[in-house]
Amino acid sequence: MTGSAAYRRYAQQQADSIWTADRDPLNRIGQRWAGGTPNQTDWRTQASGLSGLIPS
Repeated sequence: MTGSAAYRRYAQQQADSIWTADRDPLNRIGQRWAGGTPNQTDWRTQASGLSGLIPS
């Protein structure tokens, strides 16, 4: 939104963490974006995680 390189790097780091550490075998995104267990998955965690993956 701001065009700031620092903001873009931060958003990319968050998206990378979600994609590499937080998906289960069915590609569901959980509460713990940095990974770990237990990691609840439901429609709320999916919506939140997907918003972190979709660029603005």
